[in-house]
Amino acid sequence: MPLRRLRRQYQQLSEFDRSRINGMMEIGWSALRVARELGRSDVINQVVFSDESRLNLSSDANRVPVWRPLGGRLNPAFALQPHTAPTAGIMDWRAIAYDTPSPLILIHDAMTAQPYVHGTLQPHVLPLMAGLPGAIFQ
Repeated sequence: MPLRRLRRQYQQLSEFDRSRINGMMEIGWSALRVARELGRSDVINQVVFSDESRLNLSSDANRVPVWRPLGGRLNPAFALQPHTAPTAGIMDWRAIAYDTPSPLILIHDAMTAQPYVHGTLQPHVLPLMAGLPGAIFQ
């Protein structure tokens, strides 16, 4: 119930305000400047997140396929053994910030603290954060 009360205080943008915002952004205004001009919250997107994902190049998704007739019961003799050897894949990392692109970083080796700081944070996140004054990195 309290969440509903909080949501009522927010207003939807009118078509006129949307057009104004688009115009201001097209001429190069920052989101912060636009928000202040319209009397809106200026704390939008001051948090930068990062995320990594792995794309496996094999079809194994750590699932054990079982072949059985439709409607039949599980017979352990028909369960295939799971693939346990290392599989080829690509790991990538990217920072996520409002209207600010970050490079897509391909990670080739195991990611431990030292390579993360020296190979990702320092060369990629620090320059990104320098262009976003007041932003907080997760």
